[in-house]
Amino acid sequence: MISLQSPASQAGAFLCPGPRCAALRTDEQGVAGALSQTPQFVGAIGVAGLAAIVTARSAALASTTTAKLATLGGLHAAVLTAGFVCIAGLLVALTLLRRATSR
Repeated sequence: MISLQSPASQAGAFLCPGPRCAALRTDEQGVAGALSQTPQFVGAIGVAGLAAIVTARSAALASTTTAKLATLGGLHAAVLTAGFVCIAGLLVALTLLRRATSR
């Protein structure tokens, strides 16, 4: 993955930017910045995983079909995987929310 930021700008990557953090104390801004950027990092890992699925499935189908159909098959496998991950996340969230509210 290519970074468009210079290393100097990445040194303060976890500082909470903008006016939304003006009410926070200075020692809390690092935590707030990290929490706001965590979904970006997790999303990047998810995209990399889905790209690996597309590549692997496309390569597996390449010998039996055309390049376009192999790529389509790879994309199909990646979208199905993403859907299953979303459903699993929903089930985990519902399970945890039920436990938290039943106490």
